[in-house]
Amino acid sequence: MKSRMFTLAIAAAATLLALGLASVGGASNQATIKVADVTDIGGLNDKGFNHLSYVGLVRAEKQLGIQGRVYITNTAAERKPNLQAAAQSGYGLVIAVGVLYEFGPLDDVAPAFPNTKFVGIDVDWSGLSKKPTNVRGVQFKEQESGYLVGYIAGLEIKLHPHNGKKIISGVGANKVPDITRFIAGYRAGAKKANRHVTVKIDYANDPTFNDQAKCKETTLNQIQAGSGIVFEAAGACGLGGLSAAKQNHI
Repeated sequence: MKSRMFTLAIAAAATLLALGLASVGGASNQATIKVADVTDIGGLNDKGFNHLSYVGLVRAEKQLGIQGRVYITNTAAERKPNLQAAAQSGYGLVIAVGVLYEFGPLDDVAPAFPNTKFVGIDVDWSGLSKKPTNVRGVQFKEQESGYLVGYIAGLEIKLHPHNGKKIISGVGANKVPDITRFIAGYRAGAKKANRHVTVKIDYANDPTFNDQAKCKETTLNQIQAGSGIVFEAAGACGLGGLSAAKQNHI
């Protein structure tokens, strides 16, 4: 039988832009609001944060009349220059997309532009060494989403064992706190639904969240070990896992 590959995308960037900018002022001055969306590696078609933040920016342009621009980040070395370029170009709100902006770029750039507001998606402000007051972090309760996915996976494999086995698995891109919370929730939900289920967890050791080959290899190993359902908490890296699942009819 065919089990399902479970993936999760967090659709919060659009809400952030709509709510945050709506409070800035009335319709008379909204046209002057400039918002920059600085992506992480993976492009706008990553089926994750980059794509969703872009959707939010476009929505804000249409509904709130703001002026928006996207800065595409292709390599880790471009994160800091892109933040700087956005601030230097007069964008009053700069959205830094992804947890990796927490480890250096926001600390390095934000203090130099005190009149610019920065928002870090998946960024824990308390983890910033300089604690810049013009930065806000937006985080999510990943463990709750992971729990729901795990519960469904546990029930599915209980009712429909894969090749006679009740094994499910999860793939994390790496062990940053956001990913480990996803995985912890997934495991807890699966065990709640089915205490006899075996939950295999592996990390692809992809610091970029974009190396699809690593997630594909990790997922293939799990499928070969008997997993009938695989949860990818790995950003664009997880697209490689989806490919592996499709090839194996999972």
